[in-house]
Amino acid sequence: MKNHPSRVLVPLEQPKTFVGNKDTGSAATTSFPSSPKRRPRARKIAKYELPLPCSILSSICFPSLKTKIEVQNCAVIPPKSATPVYEDKAKAEFEDSPNFTGQKIIATILLPSGGLKQVDLRTLLNGPHANATESRFPMKNPGNSVRIVGCCDGLVCLAVDGKQFSLWNPCTGNYKKLPEVDDDNMNFLFISKYGFGFDYGSCDYKVLGIMTGFSGPNRYQIMAKVYSLKADSWKKVEIFNDGLPTDDAAKFVGGKLHWGKKVGLNWEIVSFDLATETLGKVEPPLGFEGFFSASLGILGGCLCVLRDFRERNLDVWVLQHYGVGDSWVKMASIHYDIIRCVLRKGPYPEPLWMGPTGEVLLVCGSSFVIWDPSGGRLRCPETMKFGAFVEADVYTESLVSFGH
Repeated sequence: MKNHPSRVLVPLEQPKTFVGNKDTGSAATTSFPSSPKRRPRARKIAKYELPLPCSILSSICFPSLKTKIEVQNCAVIPPKSATPVYEDKAKAEFEDSPNFTGQKIIATILLPSGGLKQVDLRTLLNGPHANATESRFPMKNPGNSVRIVGCCDGLVCLAVDGKQFSLWNPCTGNYKKLPEVDDDNMNFLFISKYGFGFDYGSCDYKVLGIMTGFSGPNRYQIMAKVYSLKADSWKKVEIFNDGLPTDDAAKFVGGKLHWGKKVGLNWEIVSFDLATETLGKVEPPLGFEGFFSASLGILGGCLCVLRDFRERNLDVWVLQHYGVGDSWVKMASIHYDIIRCVLRKGPYPEPLWMGPTGEVLLVCGSSFVIWDPSGGRLRCPETMKFGAFVEADVYTESLVSFGH
């Protein structure tokens, strides 16, 4: 397993406690000493009071600068290979910290006029309802069709009107419209599959866009391109010649993009390596042969699968060690009698977020559902001023910039 170059996000508040990963079998706690006197630059950044994720890493390559920026007084935490497990005290500190409040759910709104809205994650989890707010995405026409390509390091990648990609930091307002992906002006092609993530090898943010369409009677055409933020350009790649994945948006983990794909009666996980720009596969949990429904997601920084097991249970599987096939662990199993009423609300549910004690946030149609494993209960918080939405994702506020 390759050691990826570390990245840094400027911390505005030192995390107090971090409890070891679940796979270690222990709950070893690391305490960070109080920060020494900050330099003037640190004070200048701190005035924004913008929370950052608990897992702050030690260095980042900003593609716009093409240099490595080192930041002192940064809490260094080992890369996560499994879902963290928190004790009650640590959980309380985690929920009370500004790091937790910096997590937002962003969603593409279907009605009445399209666009984007967001809601605070902690408010949604802790209360019976949460108020959504309009995003400040700098779109000229708010009625445009918008799809969420992915979120990484606080950056959100969006696809607009099936033709245009853009990068946006909702926290700082930093925005960049990417060059035209369809530079051949083939008007019959539209963006249908996509992904966004970070190439650890070249220290570069990349976007994968797959455009499809009919160029004539019975002539279906596929064009795949990869965008590099460093190069600020697209290049063609030859992938998915044997058929497209089922999912539209890829899930980014371990430097790779992932989709679910139906092959005959079986379901498999295909991946695209952002460094080598080649396809691969991830072995699903044992017993995934045969016809069933499944959806791919990211929980606790790990790849996960939500599977419908013969209409008896909805099982949540998490890959604790990426690249190790036998490290799949069943984190939750929801009985069908409990979730049946929720399934009537919309399409097959998708896993969106996992809490420190194993609670799972699911998206089902235009509804959010929270599964509490300790009490075996489902809760459906109400989202005010939200309306019907097409898709949702979670991002963590950051100061990461990508230039203009």
